Amino acid sequence: MTDTPAQTWWSAAELAASGLPDLPRTARNVTQMAQREGWANQPGKVRRRKARGGGMEYHVDLLPLRARMALATAPDAE
Repeated sequence: MTDTPAQTWWSAAELAASGLPDLPRTARNVTQMAQREGWANQPGKVRRRKARGGGMEYHVDLLPLRARMALATAPDAE
């Protein structure tokens, strides 16, 4: 087990589906949370998603503490 999550960049839909603590359960609400908390104002922590459909991807460092802790202790965090 390590304290580095297996996935560094997350789309709003992935975050919503992850079931992580302190995160909304819909992509729209994740996007609203990101806007409300100013995630885009963090240099190097938000980028355009290259996959079909576009959107944004958020760095794991932007997530609430409990969500980051859950990722770090997840069984697949190697």
